[in-house]
Amino acid sequence: MNKTILNVVKIVTALFMVLAGVLWIVLLSQGEDNIKANPNLVNPVMILAYVSLILCAVLALVFGIGGLFSNPKAAKNALIGIVGIAVVMGLSYALGSSEVTQKMTKLGVSGGTGKMVDMGLIAFYILFVGAWIAVIFSSFAKAIK
Repeated sequence: MNKTILNVVKIVTALFMVLAGVLWIVLLSQGEDNIKANPNLVNPVMILAYVSLILCAVLALVFGIGGLFSNPKAAKNALIGIVGIAVVMGLSYALGSSEVTQKMTKLGVSGGTGKMVDMGLIAFYILFVGAWIAVIFSSFAKAIK
C-alpha cells in the first residue's frame, strides 16, 4: 500500500477515535436519567457509528476489488470461494423448513423468516463441519510430511 494512503488512513482513524471518545464522554456526563428523558443525545454517537460502518464497508470493497485486479490468481481463488459459499447457502435454503409452529406464530414469525433462520443454522453447521474437517485433514497432512 502506498505510504501516503497509509498515513491518511492512520490520521482519519485517529480522528474517528478521538471524536468517538469525546462523544462518549459527553454522553456519559449527561447521566442516565437525562439520556432517557432526551434520547436525541445519542444521535451524534449513532451518526458516527453509521458513518464509520459505511466508510469501512466502502474501503473494504475498494481495497478488496483493487487487490483482485492486481493479482488475477487471487481473483480466481476468491471466485471459487464465493461460488462455494453460494452453493452452501443454496443447499441450506433448499433444506430449510418453512413450517410455522405455534410458538413461532405467537412470536409473529412468518414461514419465510423461519426458513431463513433454518437456512442460516444449516449453513453454519455445514461450514463448521467443513472447517473442522479441514483442520483435521491439515493436521494429518502435516504429520505425513
